[in-house]
Amino acid sequence: MKYINLDNCEGLKMLLTVEKSPQVFILFIASKDSNGVSWCPDCVSADPVIQKAVSDCDPKMDQETLFITAQVGARDEWKNPNNSFRLDETFKVDCVPTLLNIQKNQRLRETECADREKVEKFLLS
Repeated sequence: MKYINLDNCEGLKMLLTVEKSPQVFILFIASKDSNGVSWCPDCVSADPVIQKAVSDCDPKMDQETLFITAQVGARDEWKNPNNSFRLDETFKVDCVPTLLNIQKNQRLRETECADREKVEKFLLS
């Protein structure tokens, strides 16, 4: 699996136009502050679960699978109704964390992302 971290919607959209991976997952997650702390309690709960599930599932997945972590911004940026991740027709992110399978247009949202069994099933389906 290939891993990429991004912090803006335009960069994510550009990446997806050139990246031809057979399967792409995007984790939309709250940005962290300078101390590495997230303002989003659901993200704090889900992040270690997702990272462990991705690590455990990696050997079972196609090496060309792409896992993108997209930080949606600080709390004020995310809460702004004009946040680019909220408005973009491709992503339609309305909560964080959100784990999206681009090819299948399937997603796990908020507390679902903290359920390891659901995350693993989502990644391997």
